Amino acid sequence: MAAQRQIERGGLDELLADFEAANGPVDPDAVADKRAKLTSNPTEAEAAAVAPRGSHRGCCMSRCQHTVSKGLDRGGVRTRAPGTGPGGGMVWTQCMESRPFAEQRLVCFPHAGGSPYFFRGWGKALSEFEPHAVCYPGRAERIAESPATDLKKMARQIATALGPSMESRPTAFFGHSMGAIVAYETACALEDDGIVTAHLFASGARAPHLMRGDAAAAAGWDDESIARSLIELGGTDAELLHNPAFLELVMPYIGADFRMLSAYSAGERAPLGCAVTALVGTSDPRVAPEQADAWRESTRGSFRRVSLPGDHFYLAADPPYAVIREASLG
Repeated sequence: MAAQRQIERGGLDELLADFEAANGPVDPDAVADKRAKLTSNPTEAEAAAVAPRGSHRGCCMSRCQHTVSKGLDRGGVRTRAPGTGPGGGMVWTQCMESRPFAEQRLVCFPHAGGSPYFFRGWGKALSEFEPHAVCYPGRAERIAESPATDLKKMARQIATALGPSMESRPTAFFGHSMGAIVAYETACALEDDGIVTAHLFASGARAPHLMRGDAAAAAGWDDESIARSLIELGGTDAELLHNPAFLELVMPYIGADFRMLSAYSAGERAPLGCAVTALVGTSDPRVAPEQADAWRESTRGSFRRVSLPGDHFYLAADPPYAVIREASLG
């Protein structure tokens, strides 16, 4: 099996390199802490998986981390290592391309289990925008933190972080899957403070009012059911989901995201003032066109639904750049 071969070639470092390719760089200190926990009382498989490697993989991780955390001021968001802002506060977004004179900002919200790295190519492709990506706790630079458990609370924290910069120029939100709901709740929190988002792109998600929080269902998301769902949605290598060390690193925050979303209910609130575009893959197994159409009820502005070829992760192969440009810039 591929995962077993990876263990034999060097274990967790090899797995982390593959994981970084899909999800972005992780904090080396947090990885060391995770390795220490795994080696304190390992099974035979875990002991093999966490064997030190001391090869180019560690150097690659250091370069990735240095790139993200060297502290350059990029478009009004100063990145700091790892995940901290002034006075130790959390930095919720990463600026992918500094463009202080761009007409608009675009803030991207990842899916459940996702990180800013999912949008790594969007910065150069969308040259008309200054692109940012949200980093949820418990992954990438913030892997040492505990994952969020309350979606609305997390969205309010993101809104607090974004609010000051949104007064200087229009800012659009793009959220995929769980990220669409987080983006919606962030836009709601900002409107409560009198700040209106320029446009909300809700990708691969049912409308918020269709979400019915269920504490029992949320608690039922164990590792096995999460793994089945990840394979069904097409976003994860099935063989990696059988590797104990890999699961030890990533499953806590993937599981937390799934449970957080399962417990979410939108509640009663006024429609947003911004325009909304709902995007859905034509073969998405989780979101039907009528469920995407229901986003219409979330806004008193203009609405459009766009169906694109592909499954739940249609945007991995063909990001909807043209849709974003047309809707935002006309």
